[in-house]
Amino acid sequence: NNPIGFYYSPMLRANQGFSAVYDPQHYADRIDRHLARMTGEDKFFMAAHTCIVHAPFTVRYPWSTYFSPPPPAPKNRFVFRWPIDEMLSKKELSLRRDPEQMGPLFSQEINLYDALARETDEWLGMVLDAIRRHDLYDNSLIVVWSDHGEDLFRQDHAYKYFASNHGWHVWGDGSFRVVLAVKFPNSENAGVTVPWLTRSIDIGPTALDALGLAPLAGTQGLSLMPQVENPSLDPDLDIYEEPGLSLESWFLPEHRPYPFPHFVAFQYVDRDNLRIYRKEKYMRGFVMAKDRALRDSRWKICAYPMEGEPVPFKTTLHDVVADPTNRVDLSRSRPQVLAEMRRRLAPYIESDAAKHRFEWHWNDAPITTENSMVEIVTPDGE
Repeated sequence: NNPIGFYYSPMLRANQGFSAVYDPQHYADRIDRHLARMTGEDKFFMAAHTCIVHAPFTVRYPWSTYFSPPPPAPKNRFVFRWPIDEMLSKKELSLRRDPEQMGPLFSQEINLYDALARETDEWLGMVLDAIRRHDLYDNSLIVVWSDHGEDLFRQDHAYKYFASNHGWHVWGDGSFRVVLAVKFPNSENAGVTVPWLTRSIDIGPTALDALGLAPLAGTQGLSLMPQVENPSLDPDLDIYEEPGLSLESWFLPEHRPYPFPHFVAFQYVDRDNLRIYRKEKYMRGFVMAKDRALRDSRWKICAYPMEGEPVPFKTTLHDVVADPTNRVDLSRSRPQVLAEMRRRLAPYIESDAAKHRFEWHWNDAPITTENSMVEIVTPDGE
């Protein structure tokens, strides 16, 4: 993060992926220069993606000092790498940690997350200042949202917690709850809050509708403008969820394994364009091993592919109001709800099955978590 480094490797100046040297001011400056060029256009579209709040929680000075605990507690660490190291090494590094250290470390982890949120807030302020300075604020549609959330520490997780994570499982709402704020042209609808469940796939249709543009063909999302104009209208949406790539240590017993021996073996670098791709030969087995979930405002079903052919999917049912981290399975006491949630989830699995050519079925055998890092409780007597 200095002129000599930027001379030899210009991409480092705004490369957020290399978080050890990343300075958000450089990226904000680049956006500022782009906006200056856009002032002469009748209309334009700009997308800016910042990775400040992201594992492994690398926090630079001075933000690392903002949420440090008071003495005699130790100062904040500058990075939190456990899940990344485990994924790359296939070693359960966190199992060797002293249990007495866990509480202070998790508290410190949340401090780092708060510090990164503060840094992101300052970066967003720089960008909004640039938009205003170029006289683009009033007549622009501005959407702020996140591509995912984060599962931070709390006592009632369904899994044994080692570090923050996202995209590795379908329990809880941490990975799926995100910021979503829209500033409409001329500040129309200012102060309106839509209280219902919404989806990231609804953002594009909503923006097009707000601008009076035709919807895109073949999209699954819906415009939320009816809810913006009348927040009492519940769109009654189902939220479909699935992980990206998990740690097999979090799989239920007899869960279908991944088809590749190691995370790195799933990827390759195209020498022509230097982009990273997943190997096609593993994609079918990878999709077959994915957990799935679907929720509404009250209920959530989680589906787990187990070993066997056709692929047997075991399921758990959760009350997201009473059990937000999805530890308690209500399948036995709410069979009619389970059947309805299975019916609504089935088309998503069927779509994958048709594309990747595999057969599947529901399996009603009891879920076991014995000798597992996961604990799902089935209450008796309900």
